[in-house]
Amino acid sequence: KLYPMFPEQMFISALQDSQDGFWLGSDKGLIRQPKGWRYFKTLQKLAGDNGLQNAKPWDYRVLADGSVLIVGDEGKIDRMQPSTGMLQRVEYRVPDNRGKDLRSVLQDSRGQLWLGGALELMRVPATHAMADIWNTDSKTDPTLLGPTRHLLQTPDGMVWAAFYGGGLQARTMEGKVVHSIRPQDDKGLQYPDPEQLLVGPDQALWLAGGEGLLRWRA
Repeated sequence: KLYPMFPEQMFISALQDSQDGFWLGSDKGLIRQPKGWRYFKTLQKLAGDNGLQNAKPWDYRVLADGSVLIVGDEGKIDRMQPSTGMLQRVEYRVPDNRGKDLRSVLQDSRGQLWLGGALELMRVPATHAMADIWNTDSKTDPTLLGPTRHLLQTPDGMVWAAFYGGGLQARTMEGKVVHSIRPQDDKGLQYPDPEQLLVGPDQALWLAGGEGLLRWRA
């Protein structure tokens, strides 16, 4: 028989860290389940400076040093050390008060931050630098329709973005669009909402969605 663990929470995403612990993002905050599964730690947005900055954590990214980047509905970035639970705020600059709802995050091989929002895609080239922003109305390299739900970098350096309802896009690390794949445009994508992006055993992009498992061939 299955028993509910947190019946009053809606879970949005999950991640397994390098210490075999699990992170569960819900509409009530962030829950960490250490390797000893009987014990949980819940982190929430608080009025003071000690909690998460986002009430709803949408996405996480494990960095090379084992720390975890967390983004969410407030457009803020937290960096957490899993071994201690310590939170550090990551600052970034955007023009025109953009980036209020972050759905995805990526740190590429150059250390640049890519932030997927509800209305735009952003790249932060360096600490405290002004972010580059693209949306559907950009004159050069516009995004596809929909929130940027997933971000992934493949070994060839390409940064892939999956847009909820819009399809799939690949960019160079400078932000130039190389491929735009829309549903039913004869490039193999039938459904508009890719569920997961992965680097496969052949180092190529693999995609899970409504049509099953797909592999990208340039």
